[in-house]
Amino acid sequence: PDRALFFLSAGDLLLESLDLPLNLRHVDRAQWLGQFNVLGVRVYRAFEWLDRAEQARIAEVERPLARELAAALAPENPTARLTLLTALDYYFLRGGIGNDYDPIMFYDREAAETLARAILPLLDSPDVALSRKALRAVAVVREARDRDVLLGVMRKLASPDKSTREIAEQELSRFPAEYASQSRSGSTPSGGSR
Repeated sequence: PDRALFFLSAGDLLLESLDLPLNLRHVDRAQWLGQFNVLGVRVYRAFEWLDRAEQARIAEVERPLARELAAALAPENPTARLTLLTALDYYFLRGGIGNDYDPIMFYDREAAETLARAILPLLDSPDVALSRKALRAVAVVREARDRDVLLGVMRKLASPDKSTREIAEQELSRFPAEYASQSRSGSTPSGGSR
């Protein structure tokens, strides 16, 4: 409904901008509004198609990929785990074209949380190199707005290692300004349950 109203208003504005003689405006207005109505239906259908495409991307790409990546971060294969953490934060193209400077990003909250649950324990690893790589890899799940992810990065601000503190500051500066008040796990900031 709002989109249809937008196109009717856009049609009126376009007609006014043409500065047609008064006797032609009524005939042309009906024709123009009819064309804008057809255009509006097509654009509305395009929005519906984009919604379906996004749902398919989430179900067929993001969620399965997050599950596979989370499984690869399991402790059974430390070499694969380090390689994957490196890949999650490595920017392959540095030419400044498009989003070359952006990390891989999971926009679906469920997919991001799946991967976040696999990365979180690695933040507290006694292996400093692994912990740093996990800290950098948090970038791919920051859109999950998971409180535990935010708290995990904030804990690293108190690290005795200067490099770890710098990475934590850099990662925190990239987090969205507003964050969810509760994590998916059901715990509250004080450690109790909801």
